[in-house]
This record gives sequence, C-alpha cells and structure tokens, in this order.
Amino acid sequence: MTKQEIIEFMKKSGLAFNKNLGQNFLIDKNILEMIVNTSIPLENTVEIGAGLGVLTNELCKNSKKVYTYEIDSGLSNILQNKNIENLEVLHQDFLKDDINARFGNTEISIVANVPYYITTPILEKLFESKLNINKIVLLVQKEVAQRVCGKEKSAFWHFLHYHAKPEYIKTVSRNCFHPSPNVDSAILKLTPTLPPVDCDKEKLFKIIRAGFQERRKQLANSLYNILGIKKELVGNKLLELGYTATARAEELELEDFEKLTELL
Repeated sequence: MTKQEIIEFMKKSGLAFNKNLGQNFLIDKNILEMIVNTSIPLENTVEIGAGLGVLTNELCKNSKKVYTYEIDSGLSNILQNKNIENLEVLHQDFLKDDINARFGNTEISIVANVPYYITTPILEKLFESKLNINKIVLLVQKEVAQRVCGKEKSAFWHFLHYHAKPEYIKTVSRNCFHPSPNVDSAILKLTPTLPPVDCDKEKLFKIIRAGFQERRKQLANSLYNILGIKKELVGNKLLELGYTATARAEELELEDFEKLTELL
C-alpha cells in the first residue's frame, strides 16, 4: 500500500494511527520483498504486530500457516475479515501470551515489523521460551541491529550471541514507512544456534549482567558491589584467564565469561 492508500484506508475504516503502539506501516514494496526473500523457505510463520496486513498477505502466500498477533482491535477486525484460509489472527498482546502452550514443539519462523519500544522484550521472550524456532527476521531500529551485529559488547549482546547468529541484512530508510518514525530501521536476521558454551546459563548471565550493570567500573568491583564476590578472588581468576585484574566486562568474550563463572 502507498502512503496515500493507507491514509484513505484508515479514514474510510474510521481508524487512527496509534503512536503508543508504535504503528509505522511499511510502504516500500522492495523492502517488503526483501523481508520475504530473507525469510523463505517458510512453513509455520508467526508475525508480531500485523498492522494493516501488508506483510501478512505476503507471508500467507509463502507459508503453510501464519499466526499473526495484533493488539489493536480495529486492525485485528480488518485482518479477521480478510478470511484468508491459512491465517489465524490472534487479537492479544504477544508479550502476555503463553507461546509455549500455543505452539508447543511446532517448528516456527518469526517474521515481523516489530514496534521499536518492545524489540528487546520480544527477543528475550522468544529466546527464553521452549519454542522450536527456525529463524527470526525482524524490521528493527537501525541502532539496535548495529549493536547486535557489531563488536561493542553488552549484556544483551552476549544474550543474543549465546542463542543465535545475527546478520545485518539491509538498512531501511524512515521514508519507507507511514507514519515515518524518527529513526532509520534495518532488517535483522537471527538464526538460532546451539549455545557456544557449556555452562549453567542462569549463573553465567548472573555474572554477565552484574558485570555490565556498572560497565565503566572494573569487573572485580562490579561483581563485588552487586553479587558480593570478593574483589581479590575475581582479580586472581581474571589473571588466570590472561586478563589484568582490572579488566572491564566489555573486554571479555562469552567463552571467557563461561570460564570465569566456573572458576567463581
């Protein structure tokens, strides 16, 4: 749909753009095609935030079954009225849904233009779930995609790299949407992988999150302040791993955090 078509459709349907839900509808056919091409092959597809259903229509053409979440009641009704045979519209909040119970062991792909403000909670929920996820292809804020695929580490960076291989596919101009967001976007692909380390996940990320909670401080100080682990102990273990006793969290690789967790 073009910008004008969206405006006319919304007016005719008696709908208004909801900024609180992060509604920015894709109007560039080339980007739409690239998202689908990046996603296929598809079988069972889950979309989060269908909007007017532009991406939904293409996913239905390329999938055996599409489950699409849409929290806006007006847009949800429009999607229901499409009467597409392989489409199931879920009028609810994805973040509140019991996705483990809903999808079970069914292999699914996640393809969506997600609201920027819930990108992190969505990814955390997906990777903390027990779902059998084949791939995740998302339109996200450009800065988020750059951070995920870059070398500057954070607790969230380690979380995603623990669960998946990220790929920065393409930058998407803010002019490809209506209404236009304040920032550019990017197509991000995440391919789930086996964890690169063999470690107690809960303990591992307890150490990682504590280390990055005070990222400007030395790791030994952060772990002491937050977890009560003695500074000298952390410093000695860092030396064993080939770092200085004053190393910061951003210096360590995921494998090093695994070794540090085991040593502590």
